[in-house]
Amino acid sequence: MKFNIIPMVLKNLKKDEWNELDIIVQGDMAEFKCNGKIERTQKTKAAGSPFGIRAEYGAIELRRIRVKEAP
Repeated sequence: MKFNIIPMVLKNLKKDEWNELDIIVQGDMAEFKCNGKIERTQKTKAAGSPFGIRAEYGAIELRRIRVKEAP
């Protein structure tokens, strides 16, 4: 499963500012949010897989990365 951070595609992305991106996976569905607004929802492909972050359009800075498993 992949979610691309593309400035021209994400409606709520603030260019040259910090942005809050949330990936929420529940069951077999994943929801992607940018600054609190849902950008996309899709089915997940596997019960478990590695988590990776990459930028295809240039350098990015990350801070306060949190991973939490629901009870």
